[in-house]
Amino acid sequence: MEATGSAVPSVKDMDIYRTHYGDKMWQHAMGKADWSAKDVRENLVKDTARLISKYREAIASCKMPEAGFYLGVALHYFHDSWTKSHASRNATTSEITQFFDYGAQSPRLHADAEALLPKDKEFGELVAKTEALFRLAANRDITGIDLKATIRNKLYPLNDDAKSGGAGPYEPRNGSR
Repeated sequence: MEATGSAVPSVKDMDIYRTHYGDKMWQHAMGKADWSAKDVRENLVKDTARLISKYREAIASCKMPEAGFYLGVALHYFHDSWTKSHASRNATTSEITQFFDYGAQSPRLHADAEALLPKDKEFGELVAKTEALFRLAANRDITGIDLKATIRNKLYPLNDDAKSGGAGPYEPRNGSR
């Protein structure tokens, strides 16, 4: 982060802005209209692989708080990709069909759809895929396993026609946000 000529960075330099409206929006499984869905997914894949590697290093060094942090961030990325106001998935194949843009959405409507609940039909699959992420992170013997390909195909499958950007069904209504 760079200062803007004063001791206080500009709002656009702050991570909270960057991860919701800027260049790091992909960390919430969201994307802008001028981004490709493949690029959003590849950012998720690369950083999830990095976080799993950091998790494994921390476990091997008995640095449990660090290990928990790295795995927690990877879980956050993954769970956001199942959050209805962040991305849409094909109900049959679980492929991601669109990454939404937080800046195009009503914050209220976004927040109302933020949680995936046990009553939601996708909840069981999310739990099973979360278990797969835990297994992947815990597996230290990954001989013959392409970590990024596994993450790409098992956790973030992408529909061939997937898009990035737009509000989805969370567009502001009646002039309100």
